[in-house]
Amino acid sequence: VTRALDGYLLYDAARALNDLVESLSNWYVRRSRARFWERGSFADGTASPEKADAYATLYEVLVTTARLIAPFVPFFAEELWQNLARRPFPGSCAESVHLARFPEAEQELVDEQLAAEMRAVRELVSLGLNVRTAEKLRVRQPLAAADIVVGDAATSRALAAHKDLIAEELNVQEVRLLAPGEEAGLVSYALKPNFRALGPKLGKKVQACKEVLARADAGALRAELASRGSIVLEIEGERVTVGPEEVAVSVEAKEGFAAAGGRTGVVVLHVALTEELRALGLVREELSRIQDQRKDQRIGVSDRS
Repeated sequence: VTRALDGYLLYDAARALNDLVESLSNWYVRRSRARFWERGSFADGTASPEKADAYATLYEVLVTTARLIAPFVPFFAEELWQNLARRPFPGSCAESVHLARFPEAEQELVDEQLAAEMRAVRELVSLGLNVRTAEKLRVRQPLAAADIVVGDAATSRALAAHKDLIAEELNVQEVRLLAPGEEAGLVSYALKPNFRALGPKLGKKVQACKEVLARADAGALRAELASRGSIVLEIEGERVTVGPEEVAVSVEAKEGFAAAGGRTGVVVLHVALTEELRALGLVREELSRIQDQRKDQRIGVSDRS
């Protein structure tokens, strides 16, 4: 945000802030609900370290966000600041968010490896949810399995630590990580040139590129594109390097499966429903209705009786 504002790139700064708030509300807060709802109180010191960490992190992000958004939404930022910082800590906080120092990024606190892993996890979850939407399968309906195909061993090892998280988000009973090629019986691929990107680069040879891609082993090229970041094609006697932005990869699932692909990999959902899976789906629907009744009766999440 600071770099964008220093360069007068207001849209870029606003977009970064939007992405932050989206990630905070639709991923961090949602994934941390169990920690927020844990038993224990801060007043009597019985709150667990996990609960304390969750609240401390959320507080830090909200107060920092209030300072970041001050130039864009001054009155809302001020409301946040007064409620979260000024009223609780009048002696140590600026009187107004507009009198507080603009925050400075602390790069040494950024865990790049964890951030990369979470980006991959979130992209794969998004792909899986898009598949569910396309197949008109509600998230409450459990599925047997999700097969994930990634192009490199390092990403596969990193995702292995988050299989339970992915399974919970996609509501599947099992997540399997497949090496490129192991999904041959589940999906097929097709590659087509991105004419807008390749047209200026190849000129009249762009049609020849289309024919080369149509004849090639699309699965092998997709795996190479995912692992190396580019593929080399021989077009009319010339070797041409093609990047991921210059070729479109489509995924077609076999019967009983549904799939979608992205930069990180391909997600294949097993969409066939057994009687047991249908029954589990009914249980999830009933739980949802019970939760709605609790909400209508203003029963708190932490109320146990």
